[in-house]
Amino acid sequence: MDDAIIDREQGAFDELLNDEVDTTVDEAENNIEDIAVSNNNYQIYSGEALSCEEIYQVAAKESTKMIVFVGPIGSGKTTIETTIYQLFHESPMGELYFAGSKTILGYEQRAFYTRIKSRGGNPVTPRTVVKMDQSFLHLKLWQKDKDLINNFMFADLSGEFFESHIGQVDEVKKKISVYG
Repeated sequence: MDDAIIDREQGAFDELLNDEVDTTVDEAENNIEDIAVSNNNYQIYSGEALSCEEIYQVAAKESTKMIVFVGPIGSGKTTIETTIYQLFHESPMGELYFAGSKTILGYEQRAFYTRIKSRGGNPVTPRTVVKMDQSFLHLKLWQKDKDLINNFMFADLSGEFFESHIGQVDEVKKKISVYG
Protein backbone atom coordinates (compact mmCIF):
# COMPACT_ATOMS: atom_id res chain seq x y z
CA MET A 1 0.00 0.00 0.00
CA ASP A 2 1.28 3.46 -0.88
CA ASP A 3 2.73 5.42 2.10
CA ALA A 4 0.59 8.46 1.22
CA ILE A 5 -2.59 6.35 1.46
CA ILE A 6 -1.50 4.88 4.80
CA ASP A 7 -0.72 8.36 6.15
CA ARG A 8 -4.09 9.70 4.94
CA GLU A 9 -6.00 6.78 6.51
CA GLN A 10 -4.05 7.11 9.77
CA GLY A 11 -4.86 10.82 9.82
CA ALA A 12 -8.54 10.04 9.31
CA PHE A 13 -8.50 7.59 12.22
CA ASP A 14 -6.67 10.10 14.41
CA GLU A 15 -9.31 12.69 13.54
CA LEU A 16 -12.11 10.29 14.50
CA LEU A 17 -10.48 9.62 17.87
CA ASN A 18 -10.16 13.35 18.53
CA ASP A 19 -13.08 14.90 20.41
CA GLU A 20 -13.10 17.78 17.93
CA VAL A 21 -14.25 15.76 14.90
CA ASP A 22 -15.25 17.93 11.96
CA THR A 23 -18.43 16.27 10.71
CA THR A 24 -18.56 18.42 7.60
CA VAL A 25 -16.03 16.16 5.83
CA ASP A 26 -17.12 15.35 2.30
CA GLU A 27 -18.27 11.71 2.12
CA ALA A 28 -16.31 11.17 -1.11
CA GLU A 29 -13.08 11.95 0.76
CA ASN A 30 -13.87 9.37 3.46
CA ASN A 31 -12.16 6.16 2.34
CA ILE A 32 -12.26 4.33 5.66
CA GLU A 33 -13.75 0.87 5.07
CA ASP A 34 -15.77 0.28 8.23
CA ILE A 35 -17.21 3.73 8.76
CA ALA A 36 -20.50 4.82 7.23
CA VAL A 37 -21.26 8.52 6.92
CA SER A 38 -24.89 9.56 7.01
CA ASN A 39 -26.27 13.04 7.72
CA ASN A 40 -22.83 14.09 9.00
CA ASN A 41 -22.84 11.25 11.56
CA TYR A 42 -20.27 8.47 11.59
CA GLN A 43 -21.21 4.85 12.16
CA ILE A 44 -18.35 2.59 13.13
CA TYR A 45 -19.23 -1.07 12.76
CA SER A 46 -18.57 -3.26 15.81
CA GLY A 47 -17.53 -6.27 13.73
CA GLU A 48 -20.48 -8.29 15.00
CA ALA A 49 -23.31 -9.55 12.79
CA LEU A 50 -25.29 -6.79 11.08
CA SER A 51 -28.94 -5.79 11.45
CA CYS A 52 -31.32 -5.28 8.52
CA GLU A 53 -30.76 -1.50 8.74
CA GLU A 54 -26.97 -1.93 8.60
CA ILE A 55 -27.07 -4.22 5.55
CA TYR A 56 -29.25 -1.68 3.78
CA GLN A 57 -26.54 0.96 4.36
CA VAL A 58 -24.00 -1.29 2.62
CA ALA A 59 -26.32 -2.46 -0.18
CA ALA A 60 -27.43 1.09 -0.98
CA LYS A 61 -23.85 2.13 -1.78
CA GLU A 62 -22.23 -0.96 -3.30
CA SER A 63 -23.04 -4.07 -5.32
CA THR A 64 -24.41 -6.57 -2.79
CA LYS A 65 -25.78 -10.08 -3.10
CA MET A 66 -27.96 -11.65 -0.39
CA ILE A 67 -27.39 -15.35 0.30
CA VAL A 68 -29.76 -17.35 2.49
CA PHE A 69 -29.06 -20.97 3.36
CA VAL A 70 -32.32 -22.64 4.33
CA GLY A 71 -32.45 -25.84 6.34
CA PRO A 72 -33.54 -27.56 9.53
CA ILE A 73 -31.77 -27.36 12.89
CA GLY A 74 -28.21 -28.72 12.72
CA SER A 75 -28.05 -28.95 8.93
CA GLY A 76 -24.85 -26.86 8.69
CA LYS A 77 -26.03 -23.45 7.46
CA THR A 78 -23.71 -21.44 9.74
CA THR A 79 -20.89 -23.95 9.21
CA ILE A 80 -21.04 -23.33 5.45
CA GLU A 81 -20.99 -19.54 5.99
CA THR A 82 -17.99 -19.63 8.33
CA THR A 83 -16.15 -22.16 6.16
CA ILE A 84 -16.40 -19.84 3.16
CA TYR A 85 -14.92 -17.05 5.30
CA GLN A 86 -12.13 -19.31 6.63
CA LEU A 87 -11.15 -20.56 3.16
CA PHE A 88 -9.93 -17.05 2.37
CA HIS A 89 -7.51 -17.24 5.34
CA GLU A 90 -5.48 -19.78 3.40
CA SER A 91 -5.45 -18.29 -0.09
CA PRO A 92 -7.66 -16.79 -2.78
CA MET A 93 -10.28 -19.08 -4.30
CA GLY A 94 -9.68 -19.03 -8.03
CA GLU A 95 -9.94 -15.40 -9.09
CA LEU A 96 -11.71 -14.35 -5.86
CA TYR A 97 -9.75 -12.57 -3.14
CA PHE A 98 -10.79 -11.52 0.37
CA ALA A 99 -11.36 -7.74 0.28
CA GLY A 100 -12.76 -7.16 3.77
CA SER A 101 -15.66 -7.77 6.11
CA LYS A 102 -17.73 -5.57 8.37
CA THR A 103 -18.48 -8.64 10.52
CA ILE A 104 -15.09 -10.22 11.24
CA LEU A 105 -15.92 -10.50 14.95
CA GLY A 106 -19.21 -12.24 14.08
CA TYR A 107 -17.38 -14.72 11.85
CA GLU A 108 -14.69 -15.33 14.45
CA GLN A 109 -17.25 -15.93 17.21
CA ARG A 110 -18.91 -18.58 15.06
CA ALA A 111 -15.70 -20.17 13.73
CA PHE A 112 -13.57 -20.34 16.91
CA TYR A 113 -14.73 -23.78 18.09
CA THR A 114 -14.04 -25.29 14.66
CA ARG A 115 -10.32 -24.66 15.15
CA ILE A 116 -7.58 -26.55 16.95
CA LYS A 117 -6.79 -23.39 18.96
CA SER A 118 -10.11 -23.79 20.81
CA ARG A 119 -8.70 -27.01 22.35
CA GLY A 120 -12.07 -28.67 21.87
CA GLY A 121 -12.33 -32.41 21.30
CA ASN A 122 -14.34 -32.09 18.09
CA PRO A 123 -14.73 -29.13 15.76
CA VAL A 124 -18.20 -27.71 16.27
CA THR A 125 -20.06 -24.58 15.16
CA PRO A 126 -22.13 -23.09 18.00
CA ARG A 127 -25.90 -23.11 17.58
CA THR A 128 -27.34 -20.00 15.96
CA VAL A 129 -29.39 -17.93 18.37
CA VAL A 130 -33.05 -17.50 17.45
CA LYS A 131 -33.17 -13.72 17.00
CA MET A 132 -33.57 -11.44 14.04
CA ASP A 133 -31.95 -8.19 15.17
CA GLN A 134 -28.37 -9.06 14.15
CA SER A 135 -28.37 -11.99 11.77
CA PHE A 136 -26.28 -11.02 8.75
CA LEU A 137 -22.62 -11.75 8.06
CA HIS A 138 -20.75 -9.63 5.51
CA LEU A 139 -18.00 -10.72 3.16
CA LYS A 140 -16.41 -8.49 0.52
CA LEU A 141 -14.64 -10.25 -2.35
CA TRP A 142 -12.54 -8.92 -5.21
CA GLN A 143 -12.76 -10.71 -8.55
CA LYS A 144 -9.28 -10.20 -9.96
CA ASP A 145 -9.90 -11.05 -13.61
CA LYS A 146 -12.74 -8.49 -13.89
CA ASP A 147 -11.41 -6.06 -11.24
CA LEU A 148 -14.85 -6.22 -9.64
CA ILE A 149 -15.75 -5.98 -5.95
CA ASN A 150 -18.93 -7.54 -4.58
CA ASN A 151 -20.43 -7.65 -1.11
CA PHE A 152 -22.11 -10.82 0.05
CA MET A 153 -24.58 -10.79 2.93
CA PHE A 154 -25.21 -14.18 4.50
CA ALA A 155 -28.45 -14.42 6.48
CA ASP A 156 -27.39 -16.44 9.52
CA LEU A 157 -30.81 -17.66 10.64
CA SER A 158 -31.52 -20.52 13.03
CA GLY A 159 -33.15 -23.77 11.94
CA GLU A 160 -35.94 -23.08 14.45
CA PHE A 161 -36.81 -19.94 12.49
CA PHE A 162 -37.34 -21.94 9.32
CA GLU A 163 -39.15 -24.83 10.99
CA SER A 164 -41.57 -22.54 12.82
CA HIS A 165 -42.47 -20.66 9.63
CA ILE A 166 -43.04 -23.47 7.14
CA GLY A 167 -45.86 -22.43 4.82
CA GLN A 168 -46.15 -18.91 6.31
CA VAL A 169 -44.64 -16.80 3.53
CA ASP A 170 -46.51 -13.58 4.38
CA GLU A 171 -45.52 -13.83 8.07
CA VAL A 172 -41.85 -14.33 7.16
CA LYS A 173 -41.93 -11.27 4.87
CA LYS A 174 -43.13 -9.18 7.84
CA LYS A 175 -40.44 -10.53 10.18
CA ILE A 176 -37.56 -10.10 7.74
CA SER A 177 -37.92 -6.47 6.70
CA VAL A 178 -35.23 -6.90 4.03
CA TYR A 179 -37.89 -8.59 1.90
CA GLY A 180 -40.77 -6.23 2.81
